[in-house]
Amino acid sequence: MSVGSEYTQLYLPDPYIPYVGGLCEGYVEGTAEEATFPYKDKNNNWTTAGVYPTAIAAWNAGNGNHPNELPPAGLRVALHFALGNNKAGHTALQLEDGRVASSTQAGWHPTGYIHPNLADLIKVYTKANSSCTYLGWTEWIGRKQIVSKGDEMIPDNDNDYNRWALTSKYVRSRVDGNNQLVALTREEFRKSAVGKTWLEALEILEDSTEAEGTLVTLQTGEDAQKGDWVGQIKSLQGVVIEKDKQIAALEKEIAEGSGDFIPVGELFIRKDK
Repeated sequence: MSVGSEYTQLYLPDPYIPYVGGLCEGYVEGTAEEATFPYKDKNNNWTTAGVYPTAIAAWNAGNGNHPNELPPAGLRVALHFALGNNKAGHTALQLEDGRVASSTQAGWHPTGYIHPNLADLIKVYTKANSSCTYLGWTEWIGRKQIVSKGDEMIPDNDNDYNRWALTSKYVRSRVDGNNQLVALTREEFRKSAVGKTWLEALEILEDSTEAEGTLVTLQTGEDAQKGDWVGQIKSLQGVVIEKDKQIAALEKEIAEGSGDFIPVGELFIRKDK
């Protein structure tokens, strides 16, 4: 069955990138910035560096798989196929209008090959591989979630990391050697936020000893504001200054012998009038 409006596009893969025929997983991962563009290795063979070695390996990873289900309309998602005796299988990218971007042609090409629809891709690959069986579609490409159902999941991109990092500075209040607030790292973001809803990510940020310390600091600041601690401190400073002046004047009188007291040991005795 086709779904569609139930899902939200979290990341928009770019099908118009270079590919080499036979490196379908690298191409699809590349559309989501999860793999490098094709390059020649030390043996002068084309290759890519990504998350999974083959389309079947990516499918078997089970990240948001929808077996035997037509892809959601109006979204870009990864499609997976079994190919005759080819154990690597095949993967391609559905576009919003039902066309399918694929690494279909042999050799290097500057942009993905666009099939008019899913049926056309199956027809072309069946002819070349004796059979092409549609397995289903996935919500993820590599380590990146492309679409989600219901609440939006946090993807691993710069924009979402920056939003989360800014929040982490004020929730965790971690400081550097110069006592400046610093954000949590990208690795911490990947471990505790990617693939979760924003509500879940905020709960994780708040559930820590660092966050508890921040709360105590904020509460202390609120108490200080309510109790006018600044005003009280300034008032006490005024009293101290005045007392210091009185002590200085008394010490001067004693030194000059012009006051009402004379020193006797460590004590001061009032002069007889």
